[in-house]
Amino acid sequence: MKTFTIGKTRSRTTIALVCVGTLAAAIAMAIGCAGGAAPVYLAEFPPVVRSACGGVLVFMLGLLALSSIVTSSSYWRLTESEICCRSLSVSSDWPRYTYDLLRGREPEVDIRIATADVERIRLSWKGQVVATPWTRGIPMVVYPLTVAMTLSDGARVEFYNLERDVETLAGALRYLVNKCGVTLEDPDDMLSHMPGGPLSAEGLGDYLDRLYYGKSSVARHKTPGSHNQGEGR
Repeated sequence: MKTFTIGKTRSRTTIALVCVGTLAAAIAMAIGCAGGAAPVYLAEFPPVVRSACGGVLVFMLGLLALSSIVTSSSYWRLTESEICCRSLSVSSDWPRYTYDLLRGREPEVDIRIATADVERIRLSWKGQVVATPWTRGIPMVVYPLTVAMTLSDGARVEFYNLERDVETLAGALRYLVNKCGVTLEDPDDMLSHMPGGPLSAEGLGDYLDRLYYGKSSVARHKTPGSHNQGEGR
């Protein structure tokens, strides 16, 4: 079976190379400072102090780079046996993640459920107006999706930010529905507008854009007295 992964994972090799590079750079800096090739702000200190300060400075910069690499490793994965989710939103968690990888162990995940336990999936969305540095502060509408899974024991698990890879999400949902017999609740028919669906030529973003502005237009033209009309849906 194909594995569906949304997000990024970091290999043991990548983490090991960053660690080795950090140590090598720190040692080289310490030796260079002790030999007289110290930065101006360390030149007036004794060689031992220059060496220690230079090595520690480079080592801390290396740790900062390592933490940035590791904390960007968040993912959601579907396999034949399980669904797991890993999110390093807590920055203090990255040393344990790094340690597990270097030991050759699979790092712990935040959520792990058996694929066979999933009985029902519900897709929902909400339009949000946001302004980010990437849009130069210009407000834009985004459409975050919520993928809510109901398990055989009645528990409910919700996943977010999976729309960042719509193609993989579509493949995973179709696998769960077609191969695993999971019931899909998709009131806005979003799956058909994802890649590979019969209506996907339009694109999920364009489709939700039409729905969002269509609902906004209806809301603006509603009269106060008609608020409860037609809500038996």
